[in-house]
Order: sequence, then C-alpha cells, then structure tokens
Amino acid sequence: MTYIIQQTNTQYEVTLQKVFNYLSQHEQIKGYSPSITEISKHIGDTEEMILESLEFGQNDPLPLKLLH
Repeated sequence: MTYIIQQTNTQYEVTLQKVFNYLSQHEQIKGYSPSITEISKHIGDTEEMILESLEFGQNDPLPLKLLH
C-alpha cells in the first residue's frame, strides 16, 4: 500500500514541477498568471490533476524545494 502512495506522490510532484515551470515562463512573457484551464492545455494534464498537485504541494514540504 505504501508503494501506491509513493507513486501517486511522484505523479503529483511531476505535475507540480510542470506547473511551476509553466507559471514562470507564462508570467515572464505575458505578465500575468494563467488560469487552471490554460495550464491544463499547455502541460497536458487534467485540471483535476493540476488542482490536486497544487493541494499536494501545500501539504508536503518536499515540493517546496522545487521552488528554490
């Protein structure tokens, strides 16, 4: 059971990293933050996965290291 949880966490981490990368690029180019729909279309993940990954990032200190 722990393996499944770790695998899910890894999926969230990957999506979170893609979101952070896109946010950084988008804000530099366009000067504003994109919507969840825009992020979803660009990175190829569902809106639900993006929202769950953002929630995961708030609850797990590891993804915060990806910001530095």
